[in-house]
Amino acid sequence: MSDSTALIILFAWYFAPTIIAFSRQHQRKRAVCLWSLLLGWTGIVWLACLFWSLSSNTRDDQSIHPFRERVLIAFATVAIFFLPFLVFGFYASKPPESSTSAPVAAVEQPKTVAPYVPASTVASHSASDSDVCIATMEKFNKVGPGHSYGYVSNVLGCDGERVSDARVEGYRSFTILWTGRRSGSSMVATFDNGRMVVKTQMGLTAY
Repeated sequence: MSDSTALIILFAWYFAPTIIAFSRQHQRKRAVCLWSLLLGWTGIVWLACLFWSLSSNTRDDQSIHPFRERVLIAFATVAIFFLPFLVFGFYASKPPESSTSAPVAAVEQPKTVAPYVPASTVASHSASDSDVCIATMEKFNKVGPGHSYGYVSNVLGCDGERVSDARVEGYRSFTILWTGRRSGSSMVATFDNGRMVVKTQMGLTAY
């Protein structure tokens, strides 16, 4: 059964009181039609109009043939009991329409690009982390005259080896040696009253 057929059946079922009233030449057929049209959707009014249309309030001069009367009663019975279940079963048995939505294009997430870090910087960090107390040219270039002994010790990673220490009436001068990565390489710095005055290096590696 198609949708159009179902709609025709529903239409006939809804206007069954009106059809029966006009077919039987009911004296109140227009009232039956009006009430069923306006309030038939409530169900109660529709049933009242249906029984009203089947009542014996017909024109005496236009009597209904008994066979026609039986046909109208059968139509009313079908309208009451069978048509609603038939239409309901039709719509209940219909498979649900599959919603075909357009595929959603995948949104490409922006790629996070790591900032460029020179290889020399990475190497210097790895060298200073693994070999803390090793003198290198990188560390040598970070310190100079005027820097305090504490600052230089922090850059080199350790206090170094004290090779000389002189004190004269409140004046102190000492020399510190830091060894390099290669054999025989070193850095030497002299401090006067805790401040670097001179530095030298021999055979230091870059990192």
